[in-house]
Amino acid sequence: MNGLQTFCLIFFLSLIWKGKVIRFEPNTSCFVSAFISGRIYRSNCRWTNIHFAETNGLSCDKVVVTGLGIISPAGNTVDGFFQCVTEGKSAVCLLDRFDSTKFKCKIAAQVRDFRPNDYYHNKKRSRENDLSCHFAVAAARNALHDAGISFGQSNINWDRVGVIVGSGLGGVESFERAGNDITSKGPNHVSPYTIPMLLGNFPAAIVSMEVGARGPSFGVQTACSTATHAIGQALNCLRQNHADIVIAGGTDAPLTPLVFAGFQSLRILSTVYNDEPHAASRPFDFNRDGFVMAEGAGVLILEKLSHAVRRGGKVYCELAGMLQLCTKCGLFYTL
Repeated sequence: MNGLQTFCLIFFLSLIWKGKVIRFEPNTSCFVSAFISGRIYRSNCRWTNIHFAETNGLSCDKVVVTGLGIISPAGNTVDGFFQCVTEGKSAVCLLDRFDSTKFKCKIAAQVRDFRPNDYYHNKKRSRENDLSCHFAVAAARNALHDAGISFGQSNINWDRVGVIVGSGLGGVESFERAGNDITSKGPNHVSPYTIPMLLGNFPAAIVSMEVGARGPSFGVQTACSTATHAIGQALNCLRQNHADIVIAGGTDAPLTPLVFAGFQSLRILSTVYNDEPHAASRPFDFNRDGFVMAEGAGVLILEKLSHAVRRGGKVYCELAGMLQLCTKCGLFYTL
């Protein structure tokens, strides 16, 4: 470690010792990476955007994961999903959600054996929401069950239970259906639920209503980083003492002709392995030729450690922090 690195390390540690928290803006991540790797230099990032925030008003309580919920092509339970992953089984198969005859890519990973009504407290809502919303409700139900939290539980202050669930594309299936209806039947045949169904924040709203959460509730929409951003926002929400529990994650149901056509035009879908769907998803392989579309939802129950201990909840792990950055190309990344 050279002199400059030593100075920077002592500088950062002194700030932490004085009770300050270092919060890095996205375009300073290059600085952090360079410092860690031993190459401190000024590139196209700006060092001046390192902000410091007093810890006054922030909760010192640890944030932990107490529940897991998933709806996926590899399984609709955490145990089933984990077994599929550890055994190396691929959930990619021939696409049968719509007629893919005219498409170059004919494969996808589709959720199977899914019945939305099994997860809704208000069954009427299952007819008023998009498939992406159904996935979110189901994953949230599973996560709450895993965390040992039931609807209306008396030892939970539901005013301090938040929901931050995002969707990269929103209700694209409902949007596409409405577009077809207005073209073939006219404007009077478009469903009155079309606008709510296509909004990206609606999964969070419906999950809140379904589970009775009355704390902070909003959606996040940052493409492939959506779910990770949602978890990061939930972490901040808990640290800022706006909630004791936050239901956080992401959901998407993009297996529609319009979405497939759009990604196909970008030439980023796998087309070589239509006859071997199980071999198509190979992101780090020399012979990769694109990615495979999939659908589903994943939800975590994030909770203050003291709250989890008080109610007797189990703890999977601690969520210690996150890093966000936006590249000059406008792409979002989270760690």
